[in-house]
Amino acid sequence: MGQATSGLSFEVYSGAERARRTAEQQQRQQQRHRCDARVEDLCRALAASWGQMRETVPPAWGNLVACYSSEPGQEPDAPYLYHTPPPPPPPVAPPGDRGPGGASGGEAPAAAGWWQRRQQAGGQPAPPQEEQQQQQQQQQQQQQQQQQQQQQQQQQQQQQQQRQQQQQEHRQQQEQQQEQQQQRDGGGGGAASWWPPAMFGRGAGRPT
Repeated sequence: MGQATSGLSFEVYSGAERARRTAEQQQRQQQRHRCDARVEDLCRALAASWGQMRETVPPAWGNLVACYSSEPGQEPDAPYLYHTPPPPPPPVAPPGDRGPGGASGGEAPAAAGWWQRRQQAGGQPAPPQEEQQQQQQQQQQQQQQQQQQQQQQQQQQQQQQQRQQQQQEHRQQQEQQQEQQQQRDGGGGGAASWWPPAMFGRGAGRPT
């Protein structure tokens, strides 16, 4: 019976065909178990690190993350969607208080960092004009520092030029002194001043 004969509600296979189909079915089941185990491991790892992810990922994105609700060692339940809550609305300025954007009491401030600046300062927030003045002062200080550095560099260059000039003048003086000394040594007795008179006596003259 190499071929299967089909009936109304059942099929009859040979022994080899039945063994082959059983092996294929077992293989498929093993693959499913492996896939399920991998998905389960991934979801558990994601659920374990979700607390850290919520701190780093901006909540305004409204991330949807699928993970299992079961703890390690338990059978996984159906996956559920975890939705991060939207960020809370900005606080409303108290009555009579005007923020940097001109919002009075009962209106939301225009600037996003208004409430943070107020909490850090412990009182009224710094108006934008003061912030601009601080920035301008910082820029002026930086420009002054740059100018001072440039002046120092110019002074160093001038000092180097002065040293070079002094060295050149010193060399020129040495050369002039050497020339004068040579003129003194060679120009006292004319062309025959080098002749030693002791060889011919004191009264002897030049040999002819």
